[in-house]
Amino acid sequence: MQQQRIPPETSSSERSDDGVKPRPEPRARRRVTISIATKLLMGVFLLVALTVGFLNFSAIVLVTEDKRAYLFQSQANETFLLGKDFSGTLRRAVDALRLVLGTGVTGRELTPAQRLTAQASIDNQSTVLGVRLGKLNVPGKLFRWEEGWLHTTLAPSAGFTDADLALDPEQLQSYAPILAERGIALVNVSQVGKAPLVAVLYADRSATVNGLVPVAVGFFSLASFGGELRGNRLTIASLGGETLFDTDSAIMVSKSGMQGDPLFDFATRERVDTGAREYESTEGRFLGSYYRPGFDVVVMSRVSWDEAMAATYTLTEKFILLGLMALSATVFFSVVFAKRLTAPINRLYEATRSVAEGNFNVELQSVGRDEIGVLTDSFVAMSKKIDELIIESMRKVQLENELAIASTVQQTLIPPPQVDTNQVRIRSLYRSAAECGGDWWGFFSKGQSTYCMIADATGHGLPSALITAAAQSCLSVLSKLAIEIPGWNPTPGDMLAIANRAIFGAGNGKINMTFFIAELNFASQEIVFASAGHNPAWLFRPSPQGFTQKSLVAHGDRLGEQRDVPKFQEQRMPFQRGDILFLYTDGMLEAKGPESEEMFGKKRAAQILQKSISEGPAAMIADLEQAVMLFNGDKPLDDDVTLVAVQTV
Repeated sequence: MQQQRIPPETSSSERSDDGVKPRPEPRARRRVTISIATKLLMGVFLLVALTVGFLNFSAIVLVTEDKRAYLFQSQANETFLLGKDFSGTLRRAVDALRLVLGTGVTGRELTPAQRLTAQASIDNQSTVLGVRLGKLNVPGKLFRWEEGWLHTTLAPSAGFTDADLALDPEQLQSYAPILAERGIALVNVSQVGKAPLVAVLYADRSATVNGLVPVAVGFFSLASFGGELRGNRLTIASLGGETLFDTDSAIMVSKSGMQGDPLFDFATRERVDTGAREYESTEGRFLGSYYRPGFDVVVMSRVSWDEAMAATYTLTEKFILLGLMALSATVFFSVVFAKRLTAPINRLYEATRSVAEGNFNVELQSVGRDEIGVLTDSFVAMSKKIDELIIESMRKVQLENELAIASTVQQTLIPPPQVDTNQVRIRSLYRSAAECGGDWWGFFSKGQSTYCMIADATGHGLPSALITAAAQSCLSVLSKLAIEIPGWNPTPGDMLAIANRAIFGAGNGKINMTFFIAELNFASQEIVFASAGHNPAWLFRPSPQGFTQKSLVAHGDRLGEQRDVPKFQEQRMPFQRGDILFLYTDGMLEAKGPESEEMFGKKRAAQILQKSISEGPAAMIADLEQAVMLFNGDKPLDDDVTLVAVQTV
């Protein structure tokens, strides 16, 4: 006897006594490598960790976003209020200068009376610390300072001297073009060790005499401006980039420009007068806001991100600490209760092994009224029902197989989608809403006539499919008799009467069917048709303007409602070669969209057919099918859909 060969990959330790590699152990007999208690501990810990992590992350994000939104809102409000405060101060200063110039100051020297009036105007206000007067030569845009026109008057607590209220002549001259064009200009005249000071240059262009414009230069202090800000840096600059005020005294005194500053660029570029944004610069990350109050200035407030979010960082640390405490408590309680909770599950596990071996009579004692106890009782009850479930499943599979066979058989009862004879060219579509459908169509030819018919049983599914099978069998017998018996030429009405008897007998009056039959008589060039409650067919005829459409309307009761019915009405209509007869069931017209009760309808179908009819029956069927399925969406069809286009040749 030839010795059996052992495959190279099989070691001696894996072979049985007869040299054959043993089969893998069944899953039901495998040993537990990781206990349910361990998995429970791991699962609970992971679940709690994910939950705590998600809650902490969500809380941190929400707190951060809420804090960020609050900072934006509060900072924007503060900037707006400070801008209003600054513009109000500036407006009062301009009004004071306008009042001084309104006393009669012209390009000539002041009279003593004018000087006294101007001095009184200055003394009766508290915004402007002092005023110097001059004149501007508009044609040459030359500014001349007139020392003798008016002396400065200072309040005792102002902290400034006459020397502080002065402008460098060259600096003053640089503002001459701005005064000539706009009539107002602002200059930062702050000095080291003293309160912030801003000069306002105001030119009364309405009082121009001989090309000379009276100019008043006023000075006002910003000593208390922006003092209520908490950690925010406040900056006031002209739209040209010159710094007029800054809470940073070094920047205020240096009078450095704002060109290149991200917040300033944003504030001057935006179309709205107020706004806020988060930005980064070489100094770090900031939250900033701005407000343009007018007078060609912009007020900006900014705070560093770390300083603004300091409270959020503290809350984040507390959230993390609470999360760690929650995880520690979870591990402790999971270890304490894991074995107690998993003991009944282990007994259930042993019971499932017994069921896997074929023992369905499992007896387990209920361990309590909790979910595990109820599960134990349910398992015992279900184990005794397994045989019944298996039998029921086998019956269900058998029924599904029978339905599939019935659907296959029904497909054979319907002609193929493309049919060509020496009289007609037919293109069709059949779509069932269930495994079996209630639609059917057919045709046959006898001599110079071609009979086309379509039917629709009520509902869809297996009962309707049986009715369509009965109708097909009846019409099949009628067509054979008509062909084989030379002298017998049934009319559409006669065929419907015979079919009514067959449908009534098959459905016992409980299932009805609509039916339409048309005879295309090529000898007389006439269509003879009858209908048993079916939708009227459409006849499309070529014309110079396109294709005309006519409905073939005939009256008659549905098939199968009663055994004896009145004679079906027959109608006649001439036709010519090239005409297209279009048959359909109501599944096309009554198709609904996935989210509405609107139906597809005749109007929509007719419009689609008119667009594609010039390309022939195949294009008509294809385009209409695409439109119906697109309108129906992803949901199942509401009813069977059957389309038939018959073109005479």
